[in-house]
Amino acid sequence: MMQTADSYVPEYIRMLGRPHGPFPFEAIRRAVERREEATRWFLRSLDRASMPGGVMSAMDDKLPTFAMYLLAEFRERRGFPPLLRLAHMRYVDDLLGDALVEGLGRALASVSDGDPAPMQRVVEDSAATQYARSAVLDGIGAMYYNKQLERVQMSAYLHRLMSDPSRVLPSIVWSGVVSMSADFRFHEHIERIRAIYHEQRFDPDFEPLALIEARIHQSNYDSMEMKSYELIDDTERELSSWPCFQ
Repeated sequence: MMQTADSYVPEYIRMLGRPHGPFPFEAIRRAVERREEATRWFLRSLDRASMPGGVMSAMDDKLPTFAMYLLAEFRERRGFPPLLRLAHMRYVDDLLGDALVEGLGRALASVSDGDPAPMQRVVEDSAATQYARSAVLDGIGAMYYNKQLERVQMSAYLHRLMSDPSRVLPSIVWSGVVSMSADFRFHEHIERIRAIYHEQRFDPDFEPLALIEARIHQSNYDSMEMKSYELIDDTERELSSWPCFQ
């Protein structure tokens, strides 16, 4: 649990910071009820975790994970700067675990002011972890899916990523670029996608090119494909079934 100069830490905050135990349903509900107070604690937790050395000191503390989800649920824009700092940090994988892939990008989209540039810098940051870069790319997709970006903006960004032959991206990010183009039916990218497969930018076993081509020409979105682009609305629903809480 994070240490602060305050002599009093609300019990529901302590419960959210426990490294082990069952899912804290009551603490979540109390945080929602006491949103203003909880928001101060959540911002403090993320600020501490995103400072130099802060990630390592928070490794056994689940509060940053709950803070990320609940601030996203609250649409609290003050959560964006510390979440963005975390996305650039080397040890964010260890701090957030599965929540990194499942939630970081969507949380950033949920608290974004609509400008994709800060998140694009994470995707293109060679010092950030491959999982953070992939998750944040999904977050940019969430911005588009939730009408924070126009189609031309989203398509142009994917085109920029795919069109620079000198660009070095992890395999998982290339997979995300291709999959996102198919998810959103950006058929204008099909020739570049074929070139990426030919250049073996990522493991072709990820998804056969034939399936990508079939998906990209479908007329409607697949609801299951869109799950990774939904904003965070319900922390209980998002996290309570995770094996670590069973």
